[in-house]
Amino acid sequence: MPEEPTWETASAVETPEPAAPVAEVPVAEPPVAPSAETPTLETAPPLVAEEAARESESQEVPEPPKEEVKDEDIQEGDTPEIKALPSGSSSRAWARRQFHDAAPVRTFLDFDKPIQEFGDDLYNRSQSRYREHVDDLFTRHADYASQKLFGLSVAEAKAKLASGQPVPTNPTASETKTTLATATGAALPLTEAELDQLTNTEVVQRLTAFQAAQTAAQEAEKQRLQSEFQKQVDDLKKQFDAVNGKVQTQEEQAQLAEINEQQQKLLGNVLTVVDDGIRTSGLEVKPDDPPKIANLKRAAVRLLDKQNIVAAFDAVPENAKLAHYAQEAIKRREYQNAFREEDNLKVRARAAFESVKQSPEVRAILDEIEAFANQSKGNSRAVNPIPPAPGSTAGVTIKPPTSWDEAQAAPNVLSA
Repeated sequence: MPEEPTWETASAVETPEPAAPVAEVPVAEPPVAPSAETPTLETAPPLVAEEAARESESQEVPEPPKEEVKDEDIQEGDTPEIKALPSGSSSRAWARRQFHDAAPVRTFLDFDKPIQEFGDDLYNRSQSRYREHVDDLFTRHADYASQKLFGLSVAEAKAKLASGQPVPTNPTASETKTTLATATGAALPLTEAELDQLTNTEVVQRLTAFQAAQTAAQEAEKQRLQSEFQKQVDDLKKQFDAVNGKVQTQEEQAQLAEINEQQQKLLGNVLTVVDDGIRTSGLEVKPDDPPKIANLKRAAVRLLDKQNIVAAFDAVPENAKLAHYAQEAIKRREYQNAFREEDNLKVRARAAFESVKQSPEVRAILDEIEAFANQSKGNSRAVNPIPPAPGSTAGVTIKPPTSWDEAQAAPNVLSA
């Protein structure tokens, strides 16, 4: 029967050996959610968020500012379309000119602007054309203008003016007696007794004749006065023309001289392209040119003279039309309208020069000049031949060795 365990026996029981330790598997800690007390960029107060954003921006490297190229070719009134064209280019100048030329149309169609601005613009552009326009308006709308001025049509106004001539209204007694005597056949007016002897029909007849004679006399006097007045007007006009004719002749002579001067100035400015073309083409005669080259250049210049260039210029209808406009503007003494076409005329004149330069006659001369120049270069090489290489005989070309054996077998020219 087993013994009951006591305190001593219980303590004497062997303690079992511990098992081998099991390797611990690392466990990932769950992410800690931010507490309500920890502020973030989203939950931070506005001032803190702004400071954090500024710090992040300050850490970024700013890009260097781009240098803007300043456009010097800007004028008042330039539209964005004009500014978009290349600065200083002819296309921008052309677009600007077209925009300014269309200003009267924009003013005419703008109902908020007074129509006087349209008329002022036309007058400033061409006074002579503006006067022609006014004359055309009066010719086309004569009755309307007369109604605005006098409240009458042209025919009614002429009738009023014709009837307003001075006529005698109170003839003298002697004129009345003469008229009555002519009408009744009596030397004196009828007395009361003579009037009683006439019938009513005779009285009416004599009164009618008297009135007709009086009207005829008044009409004759009117014609006499008008004739005298017209004679006085003609005399005054002759005197005025005699005095004013001299002044007008002097003024016209001064104007014609001014017009001729401006025409020559514009023509001279345009034809400078001929001298420029001759210079750039190498056709100017130089002191060191051989006689044949000099003569060929003179022949080419004679074909490229200004008269031939003008003829080639006028052969193009558009050129002739533009030149006619410029001359007409100068005749009207509107020089700014003529000289604003100077650049356009130069471009067309330069094209005319090139067309004459490409003609068969001029091309033949240019080809002859080129051939003679090439021949002269070849002769200069023959007169001054290239010196022979060192160690070679004059006129004999040394053939270089092509292998090592040939090089060893060849005599040493330099050692000799």
